[in-house]
Amino acid sequence: MKKEIEFYVPHGYKLVGDIPRSTMCDNETLLVRYDIKPIDKPDPQQLNRHAELKSQYVRDLETCATIDGLDAYQLWQGERFNGNFVNLTLPPKFYVDVYYRRHPHADSMIEYYQCSDDDKLRWQCRYNDGQIAEARWKDLKDEKPLWHETDEFRLKPRTITINGKEYNAPLNVAPAVGTTFYFFEVDAVISEEWGNDPVQFFYLKTNHCFTNREDCKAVADAFAEILASAK
Repeated sequence: MKKEIEFYVPHGYKLVGDIPRSTMCDNETLLVRYDIKPIDKPDPQQLNRHAELKSQYVRDLETCATIDGLDAYQLWQGERFNGNFVNLTLPPKFYVDVYYRRHPHADSMIEYYQCSDDDKLRWQCRYNDGQIAEARWKDLKDEKPLWHETDEFRLKPRTITINGKEYNAPLNVAPAVGTTFYFFEVDAVISEEWGNDPVQFFYLKTNHCFTNREDCKAVADAFAEILASAK
């Protein structure tokens, strides 16, 4: 009961002692009264406890400003009493006596809301209930992710088929400037940082660009095999 009452204590105050000052029944309602007093002034180190989190929240505000349907506070959780973090329904105040953390799936949430409507249909979830050793990825299709902490989420990889075998598909949109990407030529896999160069756009348009070396090499080898068999 004390924890339930603590929820209504004004910020900056705390209950005095563990025993209520008085209790009484009024029309079948139990009235419990506690004394309260101001919380001792925290030391400077405690006041700075949320400094790094505040900086991250500012970055989330900037990111979400360009995303429809997602507010920065939806990426955050708070905990005050029982050690259980709950999703925030309002922007965090970063009170000294409240613990905060970024939602474990915050980055995936941002990626989901940045997707086109078609790409949202490609999201998958892998449920981890502790009973299935290797749970399979489930297509969410038109279901919105629930973002349970113990589950995993991803955008289903696009694939292409070459000679009856599936490979992870090449990039179909330009990566962010400065992002490392990989492309293949006749006999080599090359890495560069994306800089919106016309030659880079040529490789992108001709499906030669990948996010990692392994996928790039696998597709390059598959095409090399086709060319070799055609000789």
